[in-house]
Parts: sequence; structure tokens; C-alpha cells
Amino acid sequence: MANKLFIVCPFSGLETFIRKKYGNEVFFLTYAGTVLETHDFVYNLGVKHLIFKERIKTIYIVNDTSCRFINSIIKRKKLAGLTCEKVIEELYIEYYFSYFQSQQYLHNNIIWQN
Repeated sequence: MANKLFIVCPFSGLETFIRKKYGNEVFFLTYAGTVLETHDFVYNLGVKHLIFKERIKTIYIVNDTSCRFINSIIKRKKLAGLTCEKVIEELYIEYYFSYFQSQQYLHNNIIWQN
């Protein structure tokens, strides 16, 4: 199962689980909250080099439900101001409310209860 690149949150600890499932011939990149930050040109060149050198065929973005960044947003905790938190919060707002918009009962009885 070589030629796979997994993008994971450094706080998730998923590398061991992924290696057990897919073997040791996999590669990892870590980004806080699994949100890619693409503003560092030199770093991006390094990632591009890795992908070509190792002939990466598949890239997976992986996170788990215990991600502290995701949970902070869901539980409305104070955020640290990281870029990943802003991106996750925007995704959460966009998709959560659009998903439950048609489910009026849940919208009135669960989402807005404190």
C-alpha cells in the first residue's frame, strides 16, 4: 500500500493507527486541525517534491472526532485564533446549519438549547 500520503492533525495521534492499517510504507504531513496552510512557498515546493519523488498516487486528509480544534468549535469554547480554527468554524457554520435547516424540529429543540 505504498504511494499514499496522509495529511493529519499533529494532535490526533493517528499515525500509529494508520500504519497498523496500511503498513509502514506510507507518508505523513501534519497541519493543525488538518487544515492545509498554503502560504509558505518553500514548504509547498518541498511537499511537491515529496509527492513526485515518492510517486504518491493517493492523498488522504484524515482527522478524528476527538480533534481539539473541531471540538472547541462545536462546544463553543474560546478559540486560540489559529487559521485552522477559523476555517473549521466557517465549514461548521456553512454545513451544519444547511444540513439541519430542513429539520425544523431539531433546529428548534436541539441546536438552540444551551
